[in-house]
Amino acid sequence: MYQKILQKIAYSTTEHYKRIFVVCGLLTIVFGTLAANLEINLSFLAIMPEDEELNRFKQVTSKFGASSDLLVAVESTKPQQAKKFAIALEKAFDDARDAGIISVVRSFRYKMDLDFYREYGLLLTPNKQLEKWTTFLEKNRYPLQAIYQNLSLAPFLERCYALLQLNAIQNLEFSDKNLQQFCTLLEILQSYVHNGDEINTAHIKDQISSLLSPENQMLTSVDDGFIFSQDKKMLLIFIRLNVDLIEVPFGISFFEDIKNITQETAEKFPGITFGFSGMMATGYEDQAFTLSRFQWLSFLSLIIVTLLFFYISKLKMGPILVAIPMIMAMIWTFGMVKIGIGFVSITSMIFAVLLFGLGVDFAIHIMVRINEEYKKDNNYQTAIQKAVITSGRGIITGGVTSSMAFFAMCVAEDKAANHLGFTTGWGLLSCLIVMIVFFPALLYVLLKDKKTTTFYGHKENRFLTWWATKVNHHPYNFLIICLGALLFFGYQIRHFRMEYNLEKIIQRDIPSLVTKQKVQEKFNRTNDYVMVISNDLEQDRQFSKRLAESGLFAEILSISQLIPPTYKQRKRLKRVHRIYDVIKQLKLPNISTRDEVSQFDVTRITLLLSRMQLDVVLLKELAKSKNSIALLNKIENLLRSTRQYIQRKDHIVLENLAHFEYIIAQEAINIVKKIKALTKNTELIKIESIPLSFRERFQSKNDDTFLIFAYPKNSSLDPENVTEIEEKLQEIAPGQATGMLVITKKFVTGGLRDFPIILAAVLLVLIVILLLDFRKPKYLFFSILPLMFSGIISMGIICMSGATISILMLSAFPLIFGIGIDDGVHIVHRFRENGDIIKTISETGRAILLTTITTLVSFGALLFTNHSGLIGLGILVGIGVSLCFVFSVTILPVALILFDREHLSKES
Repeated sequence: MYQKILQKIAYSTTEHYKRIFVVCGLLTIVFGTLAANLEINLSFLAIMPEDEELNRFKQVTSKFGASSDLLVAVESTKPQQAKKFAIALEKAFDDARDAGIISVVRSFRYKMDLDFYREYGLLLTPNKQLEKWTTFLEKNRYPLQAIYQNLSLAPFLERCYALLQLNAIQNLEFSDKNLQQFCTLLEILQSYVHNGDEINTAHIKDQISSLLSPENQMLTSVDDGFIFSQDKKMLLIFIRLNVDLIEVPFGISFFEDIKNITQETAEKFPGITFGFSGMMATGYEDQAFTLSRFQWLSFLSLIIVTLLFFYISKLKMGPILVAIPMIMAMIWTFGMVKIGIGFVSITSMIFAVLLFGLGVDFAIHIMVRINEEYKKDNNYQTAIQKAVITSGRGIITGGVTSSMAFFAMCVAEDKAANHLGFTTGWGLLSCLIVMIVFFPALLYVLLKDKKTTTFYGHKENRFLTWWATKVNHHPYNFLIICLGALLFFGYQIRHFRMEYNLEKIIQRDIPSLVTKQKVQEKFNRTNDYVMVISNDLEQDRQFSKRLAESGLFAEILSISQLIPPTYKQRKRLKRVHRIYDVIKQLKLPNISTRDEVSQFDVTRITLLLSRMQLDVVLLKELAKSKNSIALLNKIENLLRSTRQYIQRKDHIVLENLAHFEYIIAQEAINIVKKIKALTKNTELIKIESIPLSFRERFQSKNDDTFLIFAYPKNSSLDPENVTEIEEKLQEIAPGQATGMLVITKKFVTGGLRDFPIILAAVLLVLIVILLLDFRKPKYLFFSILPLMFSGIISMGIICMSGATISILMLSAFPLIFGIGIDDGVHIVHRFRENGDIIKTISETGRAILLTTITTLVSFGALLFTNHSGLIGLGILVGIGVSLCFVFSVTILPVALILFDREHLSKES
């Protein structure tokens, strides 16, 4: 029956080709109409599994916005320049939004709301810290009043040092922190004595704050709220978007607009450099770099395959002859996608690349066989019919097997595998039909009146003939070599290691990953975060506390951190009133400026420095730690050198000391004013007290739920880290946590979970179809021998090289099985036809060699993408497909010679 169907198809391709054109044309119109209405959705969300995790993610992002920030890390040696750039960039984005150029930017944040902290800062200070500061002020009430009676330099330094001594005696020690503060103050004094008004006064602010309130951080400089690194060389800008990475189409065109606006703004500020970080930036750069290379590499591989087909057919119209049925098959396929899936996803688009490489294989087998038959009687009609009848069975078996292998991927839960399997399966079936029916008819119309003696089939492949002869004469030698290779490389699989970290799988040298590393070094945190939903403030506090105690997160941000419990606020408010009672008694004198300090003041300062030096010598005798001794030695040297310089008493020194006196007096008064401002508030913090910019980020507009942001310490692209985080989140807030890094990990590892199922389904399909075709189990075994050997040995080679296996590389095995099975099928069919091993390998082996080359060219483009995952995929497919060919002309012929002698011809 199989043979009769092939004979009817062969007869129709030359006698009823017009009917074939009409039927195929009508089918193309029908499927083309369906394909024309096909929706294109290239977002990753379209191929994510619809489960509880994804639904939770959608709900959270719909309430609170995108699940990750786009971060701009601004680097400059001039902090003021970085601040101006941030302000200008915010205005540039506002203008672009108003002009309709960009609409995805939801908010722009580069500084804290200091007004809120100035008003409520002390109510956010922990009780122990606040009590310590309150006690310090109350205990030193009168020394502080004495200091502020006269802010002239000499008495100010004398009284400050007396206050320092008093507290040291009461605490029975000078802590290293006190010594370091004192050392820094001396360094500032020395710098002023030498350089006058050239010094940066920001250090003085910090030192006076620490002298008056060593434990209070509310008085230290925060650079007007700008989010700087500790060395003030990096400023962070957080851009909140309306969309997530998985929601936008492949390519993310709007990111280029954001990049251009930032670049144009940066050009106006010399010395400013910037970099992007975050999931969105990494996703865009990975896609952009890969696509830019993949486009021209795919075009190049298309040219090479086309030239190869031209070399086989010797027809000027050869490439067009292949292109027409390929386009037709693609239209049919997308019509079926409209019926079966409803839209085109990103994985469906990958099918187009696979289709061309696999579809050309069918054409090559037919064309090579036509050339072989044509050289016998120089009649293209007979040659085409015989080619369809003889090669058709192997082509149909191989094509159906490959398509069913891809259809088997539909058993997986992973939508990406479903879409790729469904689309490629229908694509191969469509390609098989047009190549076995339409393509021969098209060839006949072109060649029926043509006579030629130049075609590929005239030239015998001497190497394959020589190789087949060696295999035929020495089967046991080849059997031993193949089994030895199988055992050796199979043993190497013990070194198998999986790679889950996306940073090592995706595009190499991505700028956003470099920026991410810099940010992690300077701020000790990643830019990506997980989101935890809380139903009320109390639950928000509990979750925040437990997340902070877990040790997995560098920073926890929540609205409850800004609203302490009422009973705690009341306790702190009492302490605030006590602080105010001390501060209000300080009488602030008027600051007068003078050109030079008096000689008497210089003498007092010199004597004070000498006394300090003697005290340091005594402290060195009591110091126990090496760090304390080192600090004391440094202080002693500073005191000595500063005293010696001041003793010169020249006009430069007197002027510099006068300037220092004015600055330090001014800052001392500013400190008191800051404390008064902090203690002025008498109201408790409520939700209504929180600035709108905070509330929009942490509180849902639809209900009273709140959001907690937890920033991991370690890489958010490493699934091992994410797994640990997921387990902790499940323990702390079951069913109430999500985030882009959780979804990304699920997307990456979902394919790994389904891999055994897909592989088992593919193998089962191969076995069933080959059994239906060959009827005898031994021919099934013969056909899959090359696959078995190539699969094990290719994995052994990768493992022996020390390379890790990524999820992308694992996806190579269904491809290798689907593509490589054709080789064994064609060899077995041809051998059963003629029983001649030498002729089978030299003739069918030639076609298999050519199809292997086309596959290698198609997947070889991946080697030049600079994408670790795709390079690994290309290498593994290349090795696997090459080995399929190698073992199709070695171990398979050996098995046929040794175990199928009834089909051997007398010549063999």
